[in-house]
Amino acid sequence: MKVVSLHHIICVILIVLLRTSLCFSQTPPQMVYDVEHSDIKILKVSKDIAIMYGGIGKPERKLIERLGKDYNLKLVFIALPWKKYLSNVEVNIINEKGQKIVKVISKGPLFYAKVPSGIFTIKAIYREKVNTHTHVEITKGGQRSLYFSWNIEKTID
Repeated sequence: MKVVSLHHIICVILIVLLRTSLCFSQTPPQMVYDVEHSDIKILKVSKDIAIMYGGIGKPERKLIERLGKDYNLKLVFIALPWKKYLSNVEVNIINEKGQKIVKVISKGPLFYAKVPSGIFTIKAIYREKVNTHTHVEITKGGQRSLYFSWNIEKTID
């Protein structure tokens, strides 16, 4: 009778496990987008106000849209007639008292804000052309989406 060593048994078990694990299909790794190394900016304006903007390129746009679900205001900037996204848009959010609570240049086509509930005027300025939405009601529980478009004479690169 042949005596099998414990070492031999362990080696056989490891080989079987290794071969078995290689037979299972592996799911491809998911891309994790690093906000710190992207063009997405998240800023705390005051105790009650935070903003986030970016969205240049598909991976960044997907990430900012996922992160943006917690914000109660979403702005999208578009060039017509080409329906291309715009960046470098000045955003002004003005409260009911006429106070400008946000003034920032959005470096991406998507802009999100967390603001207190209320009625606001939102002004977006692109190449000195002002586009305004007045009497915008924003609540804590939902998200208000606004689209700003400008007719641009030549294509945007």
